[in-house]
Amino acid sequence: MRSAGVNNIVRLAKDDTVIYEDTAGRENDLKHAIDEFSKHVSTEDRKFFNSLNLTLEHEADDLVILIDIHINRSHEVGEHPIDISINGLCTRLGVNEDEDDICDNMSEIFASQSNYDSFIDARKESFGKMLSKIEDGFVKHMSVDDVHVQSKMNIIRPSRRINKRSDIPKSQSGTSDPVYMDHYGWDDHSYYAWTWADHCHEHDIQCRDVTIVDSEGNAALSVNEEGFSAGEGDTMNVDADFTLPDSSGVVAVSGSQYVDAGAVTSKAAPAQKSSQGGDALDTGGSASDGESRGFFSNIAETLGSMTESIGDSIGSVAESMCGGGDGGGGGGCGG
Repeated sequence: MRSAGVNNIVRLAKDDTVIYEDTAGRENDLKHAIDEFSKHVSTEDRKFFNSLNLTLEHEADDLVILIDIHINRSHEVGEHPIDISINGLCTRLGVNEDEDDICDNMSEIFASQSNYDSFIDARKESFGKMLSKIEDGFVKHMSVDDVHVQSKMNIIRPSRRINKRSDIPKSQSGTSDPVYMDHYGWDDHSYYAWTWADHCHEHDIQCRDVTIVDSEGNAALSVNEEGFSAGEGDTMNVDADFTLPDSSGVVAVSGSQYVDAGAVTSKAAPAQKSSQGGDALDTGGSASDGESRGFFSNIAETLGSMTESIGDSIGSVAESMCGGGDGGGGGGCGG
């Protein structure tokens, strides 16, 4: 893992017990966290747990990503015991000192629909390559029989204007996206994503093939390739109540603060999200919990193999992205 460059851990927890959490932006702490796990959790206790959670942070070329690995010992038949949520954001749109630092870069992106589309396409390509590499490594190192990958681009539509990092809601909701969790220093990376909807509205961007989410990451609108004009109505106007766009290219999704709160009547940092699950099998080839005891019996080795898999994958994609011309020119892959 460290040789591949992935060596920053955000959080490690077993059931309701947090084994390690980085609250100071510490570098190169992955090995330390795994050592802490081995020190404080006995070999016997490693065999008995309901869930394990590991969150990692890594920068590769123009992407900064959070990788959230969730392992459920008990799961329904047909459900994956391992779920990996990956959020990516553009490093060059991160805030160093003042929020105004990103204005020039944002202005370039939103100068025209063409600029915007090129930016989005480049980030989708980079993020897609990363997912493919991680999937390949996951299959190779974890003896996975079934891997299901989903990827989508999200735009956060906050309920109020976000002027500075301290305005970002500190969500502790049940969303699977680690970008909404209150990790140390992550607001520097994610601030621009909270202003994205406002920029789309101001510059009348045609939003296509995207999911509009609320401040906790719950889907509010599913937008197809036809899309809608963000400058019309108040769908993306953060200074007004949320309304549905006048377009056949969107479907309202129940479950968000907008739909369930009655802001719309239909029940019909751009950011990218991926969830990757896999049935970890022993030599018997069964995905059931009873026959997966070879996987769950020594979780320390499992975490090691998993992090090695992800590390090798991200290391490979970082190499493929370096020197990629304009491919590293920006990225709204997180959210």
